[in-house]
Amino acid sequence: MCGINRRRQQGASLITAIFLITALAVLAALMTKLTQFGNTKTIKEWYSAQALYAAESAISAAAYDIVDSDDCADRNNINVTVDSKSSAIYSVTCNQPGLGTHDVNLYEITATGTAGNGSYQAQRRIVVQFLPDG
Repeated sequence: MCGINRRRQQGASLITAIFLITALAVLAALMTKLTQFGNTKTIKEWYSAQALYAAESAISAAAYDIVDSDDCADRNNINVTVDSKSSAIYSVTCNQPGLGTHDVNLYEITATGTAGNGSYQAQRRIVVQFLPDG
């Protein structure tokens, strides 16, 4: 009788071991998937921030041009170096919506920053109304 119980216990141990190995494999696969998702999200956030900073740079450059020379030239696909491995692109357009009807020197600056490539590309647009002193 003692030998029969021991064999049943060995069978139960084998089933428990297979269950634990399967559970650990599923847990490892889930953790790998979550890590990949987290990395993808971080990369997209990084490119989004780069695009926003490129658009902000375009606004600053356009405002400087307006103050310096009373002119805001449109610029397209200007490369901005972010660091040694990546860069972003900005485009800026300027118009003066109230100039024809009023004597107001109001500029509307639209800047678009783009960063990344492929499925990780991000684009941010900023529209600013700028009224220079003077």
